Amino acid sequence: MKKIFIIVIAIFVSIGACSENKTSKDNQTENNFNVVISSGSSNVDYYYLVSDFWREAGKYAGINAFDGNLKTCAARDEQIYSVMGGEDYLFTIKFNKYIRVDTIKIAAGCFFNEKYYKFNNRPKEIKITFGVKNTISKNKNDSTTVRVSETFKLQDKMEYQVLNFKKVYNINWIRFKVSSFYKGSKYDDTCISDIKFYYQGKAIKINNIESYKIKNRQEFIKNLDDFLKLMFNSDTIYTWQNDYKEEAKFIFKTNGELKVSFSGSDKRIDYLKKVKKWKIHHGKFLFLIEKRWVPVKYYFSDPDCLEIFQIGKKNMTDKKGNALPLFDEEAQPAI
Repeated sequence: MKKIFIIVIAIFVSIGACSENKTSKDNQTENNFNVVISSGSSNVDYYYLVSDFWREAGKYAGINAFDGNLKTCAARDEQIYSVMGGEDYLFTIKFNKYIRVDTIKIAAGCFFNEKYYKFNNRPKEIKITFGVKNTISKNKNDSTTVRVSETFKLQDKMEYQVLNFKKVYNINWIRFKVSSFYKGSKYDDTCISDIKFYYQGKAIKINNIESYKIKNRQEFIKNLDDFLKLMFNSDTIYTWQNDYKEEAKFIFKTNGELKVSFSGSDKRIDYLKKVKKWKIHHGKFLFLIEKRWVPVKYYFSDPDCLEIFQIGKKNMTDKKGNALPLFDEEAQPAI
């Protein structure tokens, strides 16, 4: 079996230490409205949340839902998610300290314009889970949290919606799960354009969004590069089977050559015969087709199965929307 690891992105941003000294009630209240994100993750840590990670890393990352820009969004590709399994939350963020929150305003959907709002999925029901400060413990230094959740139903409208919590929560992390969505007319991506936190009617400012985006993208690319290089660390043979009969063989060589042999009639495989070279570059899996390097939209459903959804603009799914599955021949070195 080929080695595999889970990519865990936990980017810690240090922008000044927040004092815990209790100077005055006014200062404590003011500190509640200035916060930085210390770490964040999305469904299997940005690796699968990002709808278009294969084209531009971080373009649809979870952090986009907190940048206050309605032209950006966090998005999950439901096509990939449906075969991925695992945790079903959309994303989680952790703050550098506890903050009090009683309301959230959410722009649920892609708010780039009205056309793309309809093109993409819009959240219908959302479950929000909080890491609430443990007030039961007698230990003043106890940093553990208690999980509390609330569920909200959203309307299908292109405007901010107000979610009022049942009580004030003192939290240091928050997680969002989209339980159901309004179906998009063209794409199968579920989007959230913006989320704002409030306490007693005043907005809570997150101060490190742009620096976090940069660090997140750099770490994402490095981890994805490492992941792909591990999966192809030796000459590897993949096969495609139709009704349990092998009809195609793909030899990925470490020198960048891709050899394809095919005995069937599937047009998707026929298209792959055009590919002569492959490479990993800045977190992308690329094929050389007609003198152009194009990105591959892929997913490893297990360490030995590479599923290909799209090559450049060429769709590689069948009539049922299933990706093209290529199976590793027990990770044996190619001859």
